[in-house]
Amino acid sequence: MSLNHTNWLANTLALALVCIGFLLISGEASAVDDYDHKMTFTPDTQNGDPEELVQFSISIENTGDKDDTYDMSVTNSTIPTGYTAYIIPTEISVDDGDTGTATLFVKIANRTVGTADAGDTAQISFKSKSQHTDEGCDPCGKTKTQTAGVIINTVYGTTITAIDGEKTVNPNENVKFQMSVKNTGGNDEDSVTISFSGNGVDQWDITPQPSTLTIDIDELAYFNLSVTPDIEAIAGLKSISIIATSGDGSTKSSTSITVKVNQLPALQVDKVGTSSKDVEAGKRVYYTFDVTNKGNAVDTFNLAVDISSLPTGWDASLDQDKISNLGVDENITLTDVLVVKAPEDAAADVEISIIVTISSDYNASINSTYTSRTTVLQNFEPKVSIVGEDTMSGKPEDQVNFTIKITNDGNGDDDIALALIGGNASWGQLGDSAFTLEAGTNSTTTLRVTPPKDTEAKNGYILIVRATSEDDTTTNSRNIFINVQQIYEVSVQVSGDSSKKGDPGDELSYQILVKNKGNGDDTFTLSLEGEKADWGSILDEVELTSGESTTVNLTVNIDDDATVGDNDIIVRGTSEDNPSVNDTGTVKVSVNKQFKVDVIVSSMSGDP
Repeated sequence: MSLNHTNWLANTLALALVCIGFLLISGEASAVDDYDHKMTFTPDTQNGDPEELVQFSISIENTGDKDDTYDMSVTNSTIPTGYTAYIIPTEISVDDGDTGTATLFVKIANRTVGTADAGDTAQISFKSKSQHTDEGCDPCGKTKTQTAGVIINTVYGTTITAIDGEKTVNPNENVKFQMSVKNTGGNDEDSVTISFSGNGVDQWDITPQPSTLTIDIDELAYFNLSVTPDIEAIAGLKSISIIATSGDGSTKSSTSITVKVNQLPALQVDKVGTSSKDVEAGKRVYYTFDVTNKGNAVDTFNLAVDISSLPTGWDASLDQDKISNLGVDENITLTDVLVVKAPEDAAADVEISIIVTISSDYNASINSTYTSRTTVLQNFEPKVSIVGEDTMSGKPEDQVNFTIKITNDGNGDDDIALALIGGNASWGQLGDSAFTLEAGTNSTTTLRVTPPKDTEAKNGYILIVRATSEDDTTTNSRNIFINVQQIYEVSVQVSGDSSKKGDPGDELSYQILVKNKGNGDDTFTLSLEGEKADWGSILDEVELTSGESTTVNLTVNIDDDATVGDNDIIVRGTSEDNPSVNDTGTVKVSVNKQFKVDVIVSSMSGDP
């Protein structure tokens, strides 16, 4: 057989075999295509949290020529531990050419199982199986399989717990609270940041130690919260919130602690003005001071004055003894609150310290003091008195003596100066004029008084004795009285010619000067003495003040029968108040020798 014929046979045989195979296949396909379908789902992959139920939408398209029913199931071997997966409905009837739907539900495992950690994936297979059976095929329907993917999200969740819920602390002291954080809701290792918040704690030093924790799933981590209230922290309870923030920056858990700040009483006392004052004996002096609450809570303060060492006779008291409800950093001025009274007999320069204690009502051992210093002023009080009579009598140039007593009635040593003042001060002389006397003591000196010559007789001449204390301003004076007795003295003199001549029958005139040489008013009687006293005539009396002079006229008529010769006429002036006092003056009358001549004078005018 030729080669070509052989090839033709081979090709023909192959063609026949192909045709036979096609017929066989076509017959089978015709039976199966009556019940064919397609299964699709969306989405291909779901992201979910642990314990979250995710869903996939399944579509069954009946691509066969006949109506069919499909069994829906999940391949159990593909379900991870802790997961559950199921399809609803489990059976779908779909007419030919139509599409039916079902839902695949996948419940993700708890985060603690180990199959739901962050980033884990699960591939769950499910299938749809035609329920159709027919003669000639067993079975005739098809089974379709698909696989759904699940990716596990990262989830966060912590629980923060205050192991120490409340603690007590003093301002500016440290206290630590033990805290714990547990990764109770996360499915991966978590980096947790610790923070805090609170009212009224801005100045506090609050520090988490450490401030960042790395915590595995369900792991428990510990940290300390260091709390130091500032030095001015107000007493009382402060709540501080502690926040644990997971690595996502948004998942938080919180708890709170309570810090009880102890009350620390403190106070400050400041003087207002001066705390050292002077006081007069028997008088009061007042002191003012400020009290400031330097503690960390409202407080009441009690005031007490210490009088245990107060000398006898002194008194110290408080105008008020309590300051109620003084706020933090609040102060109050206690004006004239401390009153100190010196006794009437308080000695000069004595200094008394008075201590006022101001204490916290909350804790009496917390106190401060205010100290006042009161110094007794010297009360200068010199006193001058007379020992014996304060009035004496004497004549001019006669000395009288007074005893002067100087007493220091002040309350301290005093240098007292004694002096005479007034218009008659020059009459006196003090034995001593300077005295140093202790309080309550005295001394004496002699005052010698001599009225000057020619001092007018009069009662009640005054000399003033003045005592001056060492302050040069405080004085005391005492009057003494001098009665100047009268001195009687008269002077009678002839003024001009005391000797004159005349003929018998002539009248002569003499001027007589009468002077009151005494120291008081006086009346002087004038009289004529001598053999020829009857020739004269003169004024009977004159009244003269002390030192006053007057001239009176003495008229002498020479007797017609007078003989030649000299004749003395005496003029006597006598004090009327003291007749033993007198003085005289003498005039001489000379009588000329008488020659008798008759002379006739004629006037040209014809007068005789």
